[in-house]
Amino acid sequence: MAALGAPIQFAQPVASAAMLSVAPRSYESRIYSELRPHIITATNDGILDDKGAYGLTEAGLQEIVTQRMPRRMAAWTRKRVVLYAHGGLVAEDAAIQTVASNLDALMMAEVYPLSFIWRSDALSTLGNILRDAFARRRSEGILDAAKDFMLDRIDDTLEPLARFLGGKALWDEMKENATRATTRAKGAARLTAGHLVALEKAGTIDEIHLVGHSAGAIFQAHLASHLAGQGVPIKSVTLWAPACTMALFDALYRPLIEGKQIEAFDLYTLDDATEQDDDCANIYHKSLLYLVRAALEETAGIFGGTPLLGLERDARSIPAAFWRTKRAIWHLAPGPDSKALHHGDFDNDPTTLLSTLRRITAQDQPVAVVQAAVSDRTRSRGANRQLRRRLDLVPAR
Repeated sequence: MAALGAPIQFAQPVASAAMLSVAPRSYESRIYSELRPHIITATNDGILDDKGAYGLTEAGLQEIVTQRMPRRMAAWTRKRVVLYAHGGLVAEDAAIQTVASNLDALMMAEVYPLSFIWRSDALSTLGNILRDAFARRRSEGILDAAKDFMLDRIDDTLEPLARFLGGKALWDEMKENATRATTRAKGAARLTAGHLVALEKAGTIDEIHLVGHSAGAIFQAHLASHLAGQGVPIKSVTLWAPACTMALFDALYRPLIEGKQIEAFDLYTLDDATEQDDDCANIYHKSLLYLVRAALEETAGIFGGTPLLGLERDARSIPAAFWRTKRAIWHLAPGPDSKALHHGDFDNDPTTLLSTLRRITAQDQPVAVVQAAVSDRTRSRGANRQLRRRLDLVPAR
């Protein structure tokens, strides 16, 4: 949530946007020292990044997590830490902007955010792959008059081309980066988890929460498994439009939820009709998750595609009994807990943010405080569009 991941036009970060902010100011306007204690960066292979403005050595990470954070939370009634992983198509500047945008409101709600900024920015590359695929498709000719049918046939052509032109390799690399952040001994998430485990066992922190948007769900799956393996309970996991496969959910998330190592689980997805009304770069005429399912995962669309947790059509395979307690809640959007209309909406939709924050705080704070933390600080989408226009993927409007 500290990097709290429209049609997917790439005018906004896909799977990332501002959660909360005081104003649509850029992160450069914030004091570096305010942001430094909330950002953990990883290199391409998941290793803790010690380069750049927000790079951290292992000693620096230890100082932030074991000293600065406990000092800041000392007077809090409940000492909550939220680990956030943004989505798979997010540039570093957009992720840092979200840290700046979220920080004040989360701290006001007594939620301490640690944001993983991991090397996942494939935005411009994916846009180029889709353009190249579009240029190579066969003309639909007479079908141009039948718009809906034509768009589906264009998508059918784009999916194998996007896969062949490098889309699958790109997605595989991104998933590997997300996994290695925890599975490697020097991984950014693995090192952070080590400090959090020690703090939790010492009683210095009370709760650990995980939030992931889009491909951030892949990142968090391995982190959740590692924390549980260390005997540390995870108070809640919230996944917004998760781009992880149903197989990954069944292998890692579901056993932890059913075994109560994850005490509360919230899944947010678009309903299927809304998912199909979304688009990617105004070229592919369904949501990013449909493209991932049909073109970028292990089983391609011609064989039925790879089921994803973030798609309603696939999540329906989870037995109804799984959702019969308040421990696991499925939120369909648009609906009472989320007004999202596009894959990239969840992390800047005030209704989604309010329901997520209230779940994390268990409503033990006055509702007015949580409401203010969200509604008074929602950043304008215009600021996100500005971050993307430099990529020349969409025209300015």
